[in-house]
Order: sequence, then structure tokens, then C-alpha cells
Amino acid sequence: MWRQRLKSVCPALRSYHLKTLFLHFLETADSATLEVAEVETVFHSLLLFIRQRLEDGLVPHYFIQDLNLLEMPTQHLARRTQKELTTCVAVIKDFE
Repeated sequence: MWRQRLKSVCPALRSYHLKTLFLHFLETADSATLEVAEVETVFHSLLLFIRQRLEDGLVPHYFIQDLNLLEMPTQHLARRTQKELTTCVAVIKDFE
């Protein structure tokens, strides 16, 4: 999904961001539920988790929790990235 739908509309979002969000998702999800759930259900839950974090503008570093991977050094870059993330969220919503 990242390569086919998100990468072109949101170049600021890297695979590292998604991998980090995936690890956070696994830590917050109930492992017993994940073990018995259908793949489609888990994927949908993961998409909702990613969408919420992108809407919040928060992708905490996996090891350094106080570091937000979406924080931008300049205001211009932050505005451009916010536009991309908004588009990315819209794509995820359409996919759900």
C-alpha cells in the first residue's frame, strides 16, 4: 500500500515512519486478539492507528519517545509536510 498509494502523494512519509508506527501498534494491540483475528481485520486496525497518528502529527521515535519523527526544522518544510500528510490521511480513509 505504501509503494502503490502513499509514496507518490506523501514523499515526506518514509518506510521508516511506517515501520516505527507498526512497532508501536504491536505494542498497544492486544496480542490475544491479534492471534485470532483475520489478517484483513488486523490490517484495518493498523490503518486506523496510522491514520490517527498522522492526523495528530505524532510519530514518536521507537527508542527515544520524546522525539517526534514528524517534527520539521523549518516552518516552510512543516507546511509542505502537513499538506502531504493530510493527503496521505485522505488516501488511507479511501482505502478503509
